Amino acid sequence: MLEIETLFSTTSGYNYWKIIEYCPHCNLVRQTEEENLVNWLLDLKGFGTRYARNTVAKLKKC
Repeated sequence: MLEIETLFSTTSGYNYWKIIEYCPHCNLVRQTEEENLVNWLLDLKGFGTRYARNTVAKLKKC
């Protein structure tokens, strides 16, 4: 199992906490359509399409 903390360089960053707010449990990530997660991440600062898709793929492994 992958821990979300390993996906980011810091657990105090804005994007980290927005993701935790949006999907506080791994089951929510698994139940959410991948494309919906990608589109949501694209609204966050610093996420491009490739980075959003890679992040969702990693989140789905948790």
